[in-house]
Amino acid sequence: MRTLGAICIAALAALPILAAGARAHAAAAPGAGHYLLSLDFGDTAAPGRQTVELPALVPVGPISISEGTADFGRDAVLKWQDFTHPQGPFTVEARFFVREYAYIEDLINTATWDDGPVQGFIFRVGGGFFYPILPRSAYGDESLFEKSVSDFDNTGRADLSRCVGEFAFATRSGGTAQWLEVYTDRCAERGQWNHMVAVWDGKDARIYLNGHDATDVWRLNGVGSRPMLDPVVRLTVGGRRPLAGGDDRHLDGKMDFARILDTAMGAQQIRQRYQDGLPDAAGRDFCHGVLIPVSPAAGQLCGKDSKFRFKVEVHGACADTTVKWDFKPGDSAEVEFARDAGFKDILLRFTVEDLEFNIDKALAEKGGVFSGAVYWRVRWTPKAPDVLAKTAAETGSPEWSDPKPLFLAYALPVGTGSPGPGSSARASAFRPRLSAVQGGYLLEDLTGPDVPRIYGLDGRAAPVRATRLSRGRWKLAVEGGGVYLLRTAQGALPLIF
Repeated sequence: MRTLGAICIAALAALPILAAGARAHAAAAPGAGHYLLSLDFGDTAAPGRQTVELPALVPVGPISISEGTADFGRDAVLKWQDFTHPQGPFTVEARFFVREYAYIEDLINTATWDDGPVQGFIFRVGGGFFYPILPRSAYGDESLFEKSVSDFDNTGRADLSRCVGEFAFATRSGGTAQWLEVYTDRCAERGQWNHMVAVWDGKDARIYLNGHDATDVWRLNGVGSRPMLDPVVRLTVGGRRPLAGGDDRHLDGKMDFARILDTAMGAQQIRQRYQDGLPDAAGRDFCHGVLIPVSPAAGQLCGKDSKFRFKVEVHGACADTTVKWDFKPGDSAEVEFARDAGFKDILLRFTVEDLEFNIDKALAEKGGVFSGAVYWRVRWTPKAPDVLAKTAAETGSPEWSDPKPLFLAYALPVGTGSPGPGSSARASAFRPRLSAVQGGYLLEDLTGPDVPRIYGLDGRAAPVRATRLSRGRWKLAVEGGGVYLLRTAQGALPLIF
């Protein structure tokens, strides 16, 4: 594969080297600032050597170099004990390959919090236990927001966000530590090469994934804050702590290059950097359109009536930024929903012919009950032959979008079958809803203030613990499964756990 790293070596070799105090800083391009870190593993078999005149990094643990990439194995990292932080706007960039997702996988890290004063920055894959709840204002349905809070805790959000990119830096260490944080609104794909760039321009931070601005606008934390960066710190590539065990946040995968620039790159420059790194058979040399999932928002809880929408964006060698691509009548798109971000466990697969669609029918055909994390992606099948046909011919298939993570809670109404013995005719019209959630079941639309009374078919009280969430909504913790009866003022209804 032709890499961006390999392309840039010759150009870098011809650039002048400027001295700054005791440390040499490499010029990136005229007027483009200087590299503070420039690791290109296509340049040399020495894992820590930089492509410009900067001190070599020390490998800790076995790092293997093959075909221009570094494989960090099970626990290896690169360490620079006295890295000099940028003092103004800066850019962090890497091209990497994730074998398997983990809780958090650091790409580049200079941060300290539990082993030193709070300072530094983090550039990583994985949102962790502090991946924020999607705010109430992102929901049009108040009940879905309430369910998102009650049904999915920080463990569930950490699992969901294993695939998202994050950039953060410390903004205050005294008292309660504070951080500026930005996340991607889509996943860095497992088993694929990803290009990710984080930029702080002196005021705002943004994060780009595979050539597109992927900043999650609902999860901007610490906007306008300035970074707290110690002048000289330890920098690591591929993990947080060298061979420390525990919370080492190791990258399970490979890296093509890792760079830090002491200036803020612009969107067009970032797109070009991504474009230059594509192999010739992946849309590198022609302009085309791709589909991008838009809504629901990343990490949103979706229900029966939630709408899904995607858009078209230009991609590839598009010198004219005014070029527009449209989803025309007769075009279609393949859509996949999976239970995992690596799309090993497909939940739904179907075709749509519009930019907006609903999955209610598809879920009902699958049995009508699901609760948990899901990920969706889309790819274009145009009716008329055009440049996308060239993409399919050269790569073997149209281009899948980067996946988008969300939560899904869906269930058909409870009370299937005819009412049990002793129930009244009114029971058939009274249909609360039951759905599986993390740690039990959610019972909704139950009238009356009393705790739900649930019995077995033998008339004995069932081993079910009910916790009230809000008016008409209860969470049920059930010991075992089976058929039970919910006794209400309207009669008895069967529940199937």
